[in-house]
Parts: sequence; C-alpha cells; structure tokens
Amino acid sequence: MNKILLLLCAAVLFHTTVTAQKWIELGTGANALNANGDIQSVVLDASGNVYATGAFTNSSGNSYVAKWNGTNWIELATVNNPLFLGGFALALDKSGNLYTGATNTNQKNCIAKWDGSSWTELGANSVNTLNAGNITSIQIDKFGNLYVGSEAYPTGSPNQLITVSKWDGTNWTVLGSNTSLAGSYYGVWTMVIDDTGNVYAAGGLMDAQMNGYVAKWNGTSWAELEGSNSLSVNTNIWTLGIDKSGNIYTGGSFMDVNSKAYVAKFDGKKWSELGSINPTGTGFDILSIISDKAGNIYTAGGGFMDINNGTNYVSKWDGTSWSELGTGSHALNANDAITTLAIDTAGNIYAAGSFTAANKRAYVAKWISDTTATITGITKGLANASINVYPNPGTSQVCLNAPENGVLTIYTLLGEQIATYSIVKDGSYLDLSNFKSGMYTFVFNGQNNSYVPVKWVKE
Repeated sequence: MNKILLLLCAAVLFHTTVTAQKWIELGTGANALNANGDIQSVVLDASGNVYATGAFTNSSGNSYVAKWNGTNWIELATVNNPLFLGGFALALDKSGNLYTGATNTNQKNCIAKWDGSSWTELGANSVNTLNAGNITSIQIDKFGNLYVGSEAYPTGSPNQLITVSKWDGTNWTVLGSNTSLAGSYYGVWTMVIDDTGNVYAAGGLMDAQMNGYVAKWNGTSWAELEGSNSLSVNTNIWTLGIDKSGNIYTGGSFMDVNSKAYVAKFDGKKWSELGSINPTGTGFDILSIISDKAGNIYTAGGGFMDINNGTNYVSKWDGTSWSELGTGSHALNANDAITTLAIDTAGNIYAAGSFTAANKRAYVAKWISDTTATITGITKGLANASINVYPNPGTSQVCLNAPENGVLTIYTLLGEQIATYSIVKDGSYLDLSNFKSGMYTFVFNGQNNSYVPVKWVKE
C-alpha cells in the first residue's frame, strides 16, 4: 500500500442496506463450540471476542474457558496450568484481563487471571489470600476493584451472612461484618455494581420474615435494599441486573399475586413489578437479566416457554411490554434452560445455558440486532456516515478508513459473524486473503457512534 492508495481509500464512500435480525449459532461445523455440558457464563471484550465457561470439559476431562475470536472457538491454554478452572463466573477488566473461579494446588478456591498468554492465581502471594467457598459471581467496579461472591466461607471463617470478598490490587478482604443482620443465609449467587461503587448482592439471603432480599454495600456496611417498600419475595433470587440509569432489576423463582413470574425493579425509591412475563401462566426461574444502551431489558431462564412451540426464549421489555426476542423462523427455540445473557457494543444479544444443538452439544446463540440502514433512512443509533473501504472489490489486503477508533465486525450474507478487528482512526490495513470469494458486510462501531454498514466483495 502507498500514499496514493491511502488517499483513494479516504475518498471512496459506500452505503448499503443490511437487515439480519435473527438467532444464529456462534460457530458451526468444524468451528462449533460443541460444549459437552452447561454453559454458565458468557462475557465479551472490547474487540468483540466472546468468552464462555461452564460445566463443559476438554478431551482431558478438565473444565476450561473457550474463546470465540470471530472465526472459531479456541481453548484458553490449560496445558501446564496449575489451576483447575471452576466454570461458573467470568469477568473482564478494562485492560482485557479475564477472571474466573478456580481451585489451586492446595485445593483452595481462588480466582484465576488470564493475561492473554497464561493463567495465574490472583493474590497467591498476598498477605491476605482469598478464603471463599464455591465462587458464583465476579464483578469489577470502574476503579478496578474486583469482588467475588460465593456460596459460603470455608469452615473456620467468620459466620458471614453475605459472603463477598474484595481484591484491591494487593490483598483480599471480606466485605464488611454482617453477622448481626437478621435472617438466614443460603449463599450469594449474583452481584452488580453501580457507577458510584455500591455493590448489590443477592441469592439465598432471607430476612427475619423469611423473605428474599437484595443487600447493598455502600462502602461501609451492608443493608437490605429498600425504599418505601421491601421486595417481599419468599424464595430464592437468582440474578441481578442494572441499567444505565442505575435502576436495579432482579429475578428468581418468585411470582406475583397472579402466579406469574416477574422481574422486580428498584428505582432508588421503591420496588415495583416490571410486568408479568410468562404467557402460559406456569412458573419458571429467571436466571439472567441484562440491559442495552436504549434502556431495554432482556431476561431469560428455565421454563420460558413459547406458547406456540413450547421452547425456551429470551424476553425483551421495551418500556411498555414484554415480547419474545425472535419468532417463527427467527426464533431461538432453545430446548432447555437459558442460564446467561450478554450484549455487545452493537446491541447483539448472546444467550447460552443447557440448551443444545442437533448434536446434543451446548452452544452460544447470537441474536443479530437490526442494523438496517440506507442513504436516505438510517436506523436509530447509527451515525449519518460510513467507513471507507478500498479496493472494493478486492482480493487480499484492504484499506479501511474510519473517523474514530472502534471495532469492525464482518458478517457473511447469511448474517454469520466471522471476524472482528480493532480499528484505529484514519487508516487501518486488513489482510483478508483467507476469506472465501463472495460478498461480506462490514459493521463498524466507534467509541462514540455506530456507522452505516458497508458491503465488500472478495474476488
């Protein structure tokens, strides 16, 4: 490439129209995940890579973390790894380091950190090491502090009702003394953190009236999260979610007075029901809650049965009502529970759990969001501009010029994501020589805006 080509790259602009709103399996055929057990947790990094872990194992019978790099699933190295990965929670920090639960050589529960090349125990040499039971949740606040929720502390530890530990970069500490809280304890299974650093935890926590509750850590102490009313659910809480406004959402095995499962919302003043979900009227467990940039809420679990075909689905709250995410030929049609949900910067939803493909293996499903855009009409959320790609058609190396740093995702015409790239402002060169001949869609999401998709032809 030379300066003339770079100038041409900056001068050519392509607009296109793309509509690909449906569920797909992330990786098929030789590139499939083929998990032989449940998928418990899914997270995404800034480059669009997807990480998954759970009860599935490799050929040696060891649990592992799988990474989707845009083309295929790979196992993050377990060879010579001194840690036995636990498989129930994942978290990513701002630097791209990945964390999951594990067991060390002393048979102690710990946090394993993946720095891009190897696994190490977090805090193995610190004065105060992690002393936790089975690790169920990992969260990182905007200051870089890492929090771990567990089912219980080991024998000999303080009789804490709320079992959350904090890693401050040097040592592990138990978060607060909460033995004086009324009620009983069966474990912390879920956590979220707001922008000010408040930690919210829930699970099998029960108050004196044997109602499940959400506990809030304000930096000094734990207290039941309540305003003008309490949550008042008489069973387990399985999941917590938080939106961009700081509203807290929770779900579990509880139902409303009409025997309908529901998501409970705390707006800072009171708890309220976010509409009943299940159209069949049968009970089910809400296992995951997430939100997007527009404020829509997504939830799923076990027993979310489509009334038409009896399969599990993801439900979306648009501010007014709940609806199934994808129906008919675009439906997920999950044949078992959906345990975990995640979302990327483009608004694509990822779902996983114990549901399986035709080969009886668990997989990660991806809902491709509506990226419809034209020259005269642009979908909400897309900037009125596009990236520049040259040459188009091309054979191998292409020049991509974007107005800001961001992430490029490439799709086939069938809507399958096949690659992601980190793009720098004003000029990036991509080697696409391994792509098959045909047409592809380039979807670019900048740090501040999303842009009109571009079609590129590989000759």
